[in-house]
Amino acid sequence: MKVLVCVQSGSQGELLLQSYIRLFYKQGDEVVVLHVARKAKLPTFAHGGGIGYVGMKAEVAMRDWWQKIESTRKSYEKMCSDFALRHKVIIKETEYGIGESIVETAAKFDVDMIVIGSKRHGFLGRIFLGSVDDYIKTHSALPMLACPVMDV
Repeated sequence: MKVLVCVQSGSQGELLLQSYIRLFYKQGDEVVVLHVARKAKLPTFAHGGGIGYVGMKAEVAMRDWWQKIESTRKSYEKMCSDFALRHKVIIKETEYGIGESIVETAAKFDVDMIVIGSKRHGFLGRIFLGSVDDYIKTHSALPMLACPVMDV
């Protein structure tokens, strides 16, 4: 079975991957770990108005963003290697919805199931914010395992 495990950076994503491995992983499964990162937002207006290059601020922001992304990738690569999983770690940049990126990646890698972490925002939060799991349920026919993620 090929499983797409959708993680975020930091301890919450690591806890989700560890929980999946310990509770649901079966010997021989292939795990595709996906982290969807919002593209870095850089300042585009120069001081004093107009559109222009903002120099060092933009370079520092991009370097910091790439370092965070690379650190996230290395962390998940190490975790998968430590558990001796057949795996791929995918970092995908997006300007649009995370749910859409997950569904696209699931189709591209021909996975059999999607695993996501699930945080509840309450009734009003779901109305105004929507949720990734709702998007996946309505746009993919694949089975989905939504694991509650506890605050650390």
